[in-house]
Amino acid sequence: MRRANFASFHLLIAALAFVCFCQPEVTAQPSVVASPSSGGLGTVVTLSVTPQTPGFGLRANTTARWVGVYDPPIGSNTAQFTADYAGVNIVIVDSWTARVLIGGGTISNAPNVEAVWGGGSLVGAFTLTTPPVCLGDATFDNSVNFADITSVNTNWGANYGPGNTGPGDANRDGSVNFADITSVLENWGAACASTVVQGSSTIGLDTNAEDWYRVHYPSGYGGLSSPQLGRLLTTLPLLRLLLLPSGANPTLSQIQAAVGAHLVAAVSVASNSQSLVAAPSTISVDIVSVTTAGAEVARLGPVILTRVVPDPSPNLLMYSSGVTVPIVLVDTPLNPATYPGFRFLLSPLSGVVRVAPRSN
Repeated sequence: MRRANFASFHLLIAALAFVCFCQPEVTAQPSVVASPSSGGLGTVVTLSVTPQTPGFGLRANTTARWVGVYDPPIGSNTAQFTADYAGVNIVIVDSWTARVLIGGGTISNAPNVEAVWGGGSLVGAFTLTTPPVCLGDATFDNSVNFADITSVNTNWGANYGPGNTGPGDANRDGSVNFADITSVLENWGAACASTVVQGSSTIGLDTNAEDWYRVHYPSGYGGLSSPQLGRLLTTLPLLRLLLLPSGANPTLSQIQAAVGAHLVAAVSVASNSQSLVAAPSTISVDIVSVTTAGAEVARLGPVILTRVVPDPSPNLLMYSSGVTVPIVLVDTPLNPATYPGFRFLLSPLSGVVRVAPRSN
């Protein structure tokens, strides 16, 4: 008997040693990968879950959240923004893939990234969340206990209809009856949690969104005909005030006569079925002048750009600063209160003038 017990003891020790020294296989945690890595408003972003872990899957009730900041090429990052995607704002392609839209969803603290320049980026993280299907949970609190028995009894006989559910419907068949009592008992003690996967993302924003137009006066400045959006400019005119007879103190008539220096800022963004719905009627931007070395010279803002209707192109939405308050680039600082109806921006003789997101 002792020999048998001794042998059993050694077998037990060997089994324990096997358990102690055989490490479980480590499974990589899934994460969200966002692509493409660049684009402007209206760009479709594909969110892929990788690796494709068994037991995980995106479903119709999966939601997405994008939290990040706008990192401009000049200056500090903006405050944190949040974009939530649910329902029609997120497309579930399969168990591992979803699609959302830059500019779609419900956005909090939006950074006005529609008008960007010089390689700014949205830096943050995407999170995909899939609520659990928790059978036996009649109270929808993601656990199964005595409260669920009470909920079934309280809502006994309720009929929510096929495909619907409500309090007491522990087995999610749309009605409350004996099958729900059975579901609670079979899943007693279960605790269900949402499946959450997250991944960092950096999306460089479109650097070719902005355009500049000349203001056109059909019957001359101050004529009866309203000013119109003129031709597209490739080189921006600088009003050389120091060359005028009045020098740094030009008269209002001299400013008015400089028709060729009157500009309209415009921004074009991608147009598609979702951006047509999500695009705001106005966006707030800054007009910024910088040296060739990239140092900021001056900033004009806020400048409100209004959506141009009808759309100038089937592929684009356009926002314009309008022709009624033209923008004038000058080589000498001016007091804007002296010249009502104009907006001035001090600009270098050589350098760049761009439309940029609001600095705040």
